[in-house]
Amino acid sequence: MNVKIRMAILASVGFLFASPAHAGYVLLTFTGTGANGSVAWGKFTVGDTALVPNYYAPGNIYGSLSMTISNIPGPRPSVVSFTLEEINSSSFTTDSNGVATIQPLGGHSFGPPDQFNYALGGGPQPNQSVLVYNSLNSQLADTITWSTPLVVVPPSSPSISTQATGSDLTLHWPITSDVFVVQTTTNLSSPDWSIVTNEVTTVGGNFSVTLPSTASESRFFRLKWTP
Repeated sequence: MNVKIRMAILASVGFLFASPAHAGYVLLTFTGTGANGSVAWGKFTVGDTALVPNYYAPGNIYGSLSMTISNIPGPRPSVVSFTLEEINSSSFTTDSNGVATIQPLGGHSFGPPDQFNYALGGGPQPNQSVLVYNSLNSQLADTITWSTPLVVVPPSSPSISTQATGSDLTLHWPITSDVFVVQTTTNLSSPDWSIVTNEVTTVGGNFSVTLPSTASESRFFRLKWTP
């Protein structure tokens, strides 16, 4: 069998599935409203085994976590963003019905000097955090109430077509509002997926990426949704 055609068939087989942000993880989004006018939003992933009734974790369970607070009042930075490393201690709970609550905890430094920072501590309620700005002294910036996190349902994978031309293999899939990246592996038994970095172009109503054929090995492809 011609190697180029064989690769095209494998590419089609590999594209029969798409994977969410992380296998076994669920993506959730949340917002926050400050008593003094702050506005917050964020997203995180947790293992699907955490979305059961009466679950509690004092942080360090997140596959990903990021958050931004804006409209912070007072003579201090009005916007601050937090990374997973900065707020990985955020607590996560579910009630008897499995409804989730996140309480962001941690801090972000504007240093140097490191004493200029925002710190998030526990609020009076499990769904509240106290935002404090530390400069020469500690200043209460706001008390933020967090919404119930909402599960984001991954979109369906677009259909894929392949085309072998000369020494190249071209992959096509329909343009959608959702963002997918192409990943490839040479082994489905114990796959090590890597992102295809070749340029993606638009041709008509499709995305398109062209790859060189490789005669020495089989290659499998998939689309991965990136929320």
